[in-house]
Amino acid sequence: MTAPIFSAPTPDSAKLEVLRQHFPQAVEVDAQGRIRINATQLQMAVDPSNVQVEEDGFEMRWVGKREAYHSAFVKPNKILQPQPAQSKNWDSTSNLLIKGDNLDALRLLRQSYFGKVKLIYIDPPYNTQSDSFIYRDDFSASQAQVLEQLGYDRDNIDYIKNIYGARTHSGWLSFMFPRLLLARDLLRDDGVIFISIDDNEQAQLKLLCDEVFGQESFVASIAWKKRSSPDARDTLGSVHDWLLCYVKDPAVVKTAIGKIPLSTERVDSFSNPDDDPRGPWASVDMTGMTGRATKDQFFTVTLPSGKEIKPPAGRSWGLVEKTFLQMKADNRIWFGQSGSNVPRIKRFLSEVTGQVVPTFWDMNECGSNDEAKKEVNSLM
Repeated sequence: MTAPIFSAPTPDSAKLEVLRQHFPQAVEVDAQGRIRINATQLQMAVDPSNVQVEEDGFEMRWVGKREAYHSAFVKPNKILQPQPAQSKNWDSTSNLLIKGDNLDALRLLRQSYFGKVKLIYIDPPYNTQSDSFIYRDDFSASQAQVLEQLGYDRDNIDYIKNIYGARTHSGWLSFMFPRLLLARDLLRDDGVIFISIDDNEQAQLKLLCDEVFGQESFVASIAWKKRSSPDARDTLGSVHDWLLCYVKDPAVVKTAIGKIPLSTERVDSFSNPDDDPRGPWASVDMTGMTGRATKDQFFTVTLPSGKEIKPPAGRSWGLVEKTFLQMKADNRIWFGQSGSNVPRIKRFLSEVTGQVVPTFWDMNECGSNDEAKKEVNSLM
């Protein structure tokens, strides 16, 4: 199959936003920032049984994709049954644990929580030989009928039956696709989703999420160091997993992600050598790159020692002279104990709202697999 691609030279922003909100998989942006609408993806969303492809294009394909898409939006035929006797603090808890097939649970949640969920974390089966969780969506006669209606021939239907529950890329993708589609519908506008995975399916999951959430909604692939030492039996021993992060609306990514509290190490780096009444502070570089600097960022600074200096070679000051003088008057510039160092800006601990989330999470700060097992065991 190939995918027709149509360019949109002068897109209507309101209509484009509607497409991004409801069909992010159909809105593509190339390296030059040009917007393209993938008509096949729109057809897949509206009527997958009549998808017809006429031109070449880039997309992810596997046998069973149409059926996997269709299964996300099948009307749920199950209900949630309360279990007060098996629960803790039934009348006061704000937590909810749903026991059962997660695809059925997502279908039910979609009815009440469409566009209302701030954060979703998924820890799916990794599709490895050591994975003890067997993912099997039962294949029934009614699903065979659906496949026929979607245009699959008998050979493909038999193949799809075989890959259900099998540890193949196609089987795993067919398992993940409907669940991610439903998860996307649950996210609110400033919602975020994190998905754990290892190297075995990381590449496939990234492409699948690009299609489901939209390429522009991708935030980062986070490497989490989950153990201290590799397995001695491996050639290259893995000590990390991946966390793929996507947002519902890329226009509000900073608000959606936010910041994390300063680490203990970072807090300990603040001090108060000049006894500033505003408390501990840390100095940061006052220079900047010359590429975007204006002429107002090239000025002479007179140090408290009386020496005059200009920006270091190949650099500018990171602020204009007027701002520098205001900060200097407010004792926010540090010239060193001797008063003869290159000026640096004072950042006060009391004014720091947090730090940017890094894309490497060390087990010393974020915990390890062993610590997680111990915590779960203690709870259970």
